[in-house]
Amino acid sequence: MLWETDTRATATAREVFPDHPTRVLCNGKRQYVLQPTPFGRVELVGFDNGFVVAAERPPRDAVIDPDLLPQRLIGHLEMHGLRAWKVVYSDDCAEAIRALVRAEPDESPPSGAGSPPGGPPIPFISPITASSGLLGETRQARCEQLTGLIAAQQRTGPLTQLVGPDGVGKRVMASAAARWMDWSLAGELPLSRLLVDRVLQKPLETALDTALAAGASLGADDLLVVSDAELLGKLPDPIRRSIDRELARLPHVVLVARPGATPTDQRVTLTCPGLEAMDDVRALVAAEHPRVSFAGPALPLATRAASVPGVGVVPGRLLYLVRLAVALRPRDLPDEVGPSDPFEGGSGKAPAPRAGACEVVLAPDEISSAVTLASSAWSEEDEDD
Repeated sequence: MLWETDTRATATAREVFPDHPTRVLCNGKRQYVLQPTPFGRVELVGFDNGFVVAAERPPRDAVIDPDLLPQRLIGHLEMHGLRAWKVVYSDDCAEAIRALVRAEPDESPPSGAGSPPGGPPIPFISPITASSGLLGETRQARCEQLTGLIAAQQRTGPLTQLVGPDGVGKRVMASAAARWMDWSLAGELPLSRLLVDRVLQKPLETALDTALAAGASLGADDLLVVSDAELLGKLPDPIRRSIDRELARLPHVVLVARPGATPTDQRVTLTCPGLEAMDDVRALVAAEHPRVSFAGPALPLATRAASVPGVGVVPGRLLYLVRLAVALRPRDLPDEVGPSDPFEGGSGKAPAPRAGACEVVLAPDEISSAVTLASSAWSEEDEDD
């Protein structure tokens, strides 16, 4: 059975994530895919009493013991770059979607990101999972420039800002900068979760408090990524300067923003380029989806669709097209998750694949279907930029 848009679930997702044009696909067997979301791709896999939730960038470490999951589900999550996040005990998909942003004080805070060694957890800071390496000569050179600017940061500013469309790899570049300098990646502070009046009663005070908490907790070799930095340009100048001043006090910080961020004299702005060479495109797909191959012109078709003028191939868009094309395949093809209850051991386990074997071969028409679904959302993003 092909995946189809679930209108009711999509409406709920857009209420929960008003800043994202989220679409929810369902295969009719209590398996849902949400994309895009603040957590990247999110999947809900139904079992007898509720849903297993997995995401690309969950806000806290996985709370599900992988040993409780059948091998076939584990393989599916690994193939799509997902981490088992939590279990929602409800038969209602809408309730499971709403639970994605609900506070859960009974879960332990993440280790590493958001909880520096020797210090208390920092509110609102989430771990960054940049699995792919930094590909492309232009991107390597830009990362070297970015690293130098972050290292030269002074307490009085200006702050370094990396600008590019969603999915171009701003966090990947920040992660590479941290590796090059042997810094610890403290995590990501997404301003979109703070500077929203309808969510927090005092969003500006919360943003300042979070910056102060980070300053008290981060060590000299910690790098903090502050995302959605374009929102700062919409604040009154005195408030923006106060937030900038507190961020500049952090050991190492980089702002990441979408195109159109308001330039100020307190920013050194670099653009984040996309991929340029086809060899880098192939290397990216092979690293992220080693069990996927392409028939005929399928990969060039996806590459053209994922390209943005003046930027290049946007890695996040390319990988999303591959994931979406795989998700749209009929259930009787090898990509299905399997058991209705993922906590049932034994049943539903798939035999281990042969080393080097490709489980999925994507045809041009499958890529075209994925492009058709994704293009409308991308058009909205490009118009906003």
